[in-house]
Amino acid sequence: TALGFVLNVAAKLYGGFTGTEEFVDQRDWKAYPTILSGDLGKRLDISDNIYTVLEMHNAYLDGFILYNGKIRGLYCSNATVVNCEMMYNGSSSKEDSDPTTSGAGIFAYNSDISKCKIHHNISFIGEGGGIYASNSNVRNCDIYNNESYGTRGGGISLYNSIFNNSLIYNCQARKIPLSPFVYGGGVFCNNTSVTDCEIFNNISEYGGGGIYVQNSLVEKTKIYSNKAISGSGGGVISDGASTCLS
Repeated sequence: TALGFVLNVAAKLYGGFTGTEEFVDQRDWKAYPTILSGDLGKRLDISDNIYTVLEMHNAYLDGFILYNGKIRGLYCSNATVVNCEMMYNGSSSKEDSDPTTSGAGIFAYNSDISKCKIHHNISFIGEGGGIYASNSNVRNCDIYNNESYGTRGGGISLYNSIFNNSLIYNCQARKIPLSPFVYGGGVFCNNTSVTDCEIFNNISEYGGGGIYVQNSLVEKTKIYSNKAISGSGGGVISDGASTCLS
């Protein structure tokens, strides 16, 4: 099944209700989680799961958990996502994946992502195990235990975006056969501003264990305890017209 839930209207979706509230601010999305799952057919068998749990455009999502998408949790454009959790989406298996699997947790274009937890997502032959963001703003997020196989950005890949006030840790960019360039275990960024982040305990098979910086600015950011297994730049690789003031 290619798609699960699809939202193509300028609507606002809120999770965290018990059913007795009269106003949105009375809900508690942490105590009463609202879950969208891609787990169809045989339970915990990813092969028959929905490809993308939720696709939305021009919409607002607040207080949801998305998990067990075969390819990804959320695909969004011109959207706002806040107080959400994306987990256990994607796969490290070629048979259970797809050639266009960037952003296993979230694939975002021209969107605003904030106050979210993105963890235990896997992109196979696609960038951004946790998040792939283009022309987007990602802030105040915890991104951890995500992986990308055969490419870059184990935690997050960013293009023409703003990334700030976030934690990125325990993520990996891992190689597969015929994948010579595997960079940015925690972060890969191109033409992006990275500010006030903390990047630690990430691993890349080749270079930029913490972050691979390309034509970008990185400042006021802590980068430590990262590792490049067989290449250079255990913490940072800076490429092109980049500035790192971490």
